[in-house]
Amino acid sequence: MKRIFLFLVLACHFSVYSPSYPVSKTQDTTLLESIAQGKEIYVDFCMQCHLPDGKGSPNVFPPLAGSDWLTNKRKES
Repeated sequence: MKRIFLFLVLACHFSVYSPSYPVSKTQDTTLLESIAQGKEIYVDFCMQCHLPDGKGSPNVFPPLAGSDWLTNKRKES
């Protein structure tokens, strides 16, 4: 379950942020496909609680936008 959550959070992250490094055309195509898939997953499973902007509902659902949970817990899975 933690791995699914991790995947969903990563998919959300990559659907919102674009890379700041140059990518080749092949990498760009793969990235765009990944972003599209992540966006679809976020809309289907996350958006109802965490809202379209990822800010969540105070005291009910935590925000995903700007969250450092993944960077602080990289070894947990």
